[in-house]
Amino acid sequence: MQVTTIRARNIFDSNSYLLQAEKGFILVDTGVATRRSALVAALKDAGCRPGALRLIIITHVHTDHVGNAAFLRDKYGAPIAAHGAEMGAAEHGDMFWRPHALPVAARLAKVASTLAGVVRFEPFVPDVVIGDGQNLAPYGLDATLLHMPGHSPGSICVLTSEGLCFCGDLVRNSHGKVRRNRIVESRADYEASLARLRTLPITTVYPGHGEPFRSELLQTVF
Repeated sequence: MQVTTIRARNIFDSNSYLLQAEKGFILVDTGVATRRSALVAALKDAGCRPGALRLIIITHVHTDHVGNAAFLRDKYGAPIAAHGAEMGAAEHGDMFWRPHALPVAARLAKVASTLAGVVRFEPFVPDVVIGDGQNLAPYGLDATLLHMPGHSPGSICVLTSEGLCFCGDLVRNSHGKVRRNRIVESRADYEASLARLRTLPITTVYPGHGEPFRSELLQTVF
């Protein structure tokens, strides 16, 4: 499968991934709005023009992953897919919106993110509500969506039949060292998701932050 990595250079240095489907493309995450022109240019260079983008998958509703979601849906005519547990944050345009109190770690992250001005984004209502085990065959891609909560309630991974795993912020690659995410809303859910990730038939992991890495490094996460 052809995978194009689109890296948004900012304080997060976040990744979006453009996947070649049978007829068209699927985009995993959309980066930050401040790097919109670079994202559009990268899509054009890869041959993805309005009408060719079949689906926008959101691994989780944090600003550095959804900053261009609403814009891309309007420009390219592609539906947005996100897990149901992320719906409230998406509709409110606030990555920390929850129907309940945030845990301490998330509250601290919200304060820091608010000071940095990276909490808000253009709100949207997902067109496709993701469930665990959902297949992407209707969109021309032999891949499955997996619910991996912990970092956020509705975090998901995309696992292709070739063993490529687009894991969002479940883990990150920091200069060749695979690390746990510092921002965790549910420690129990996060550890369960990480344990599940290690059991999957993965060859290569494509994280939301950092370079792709071989699956063996998942055993070294700390």
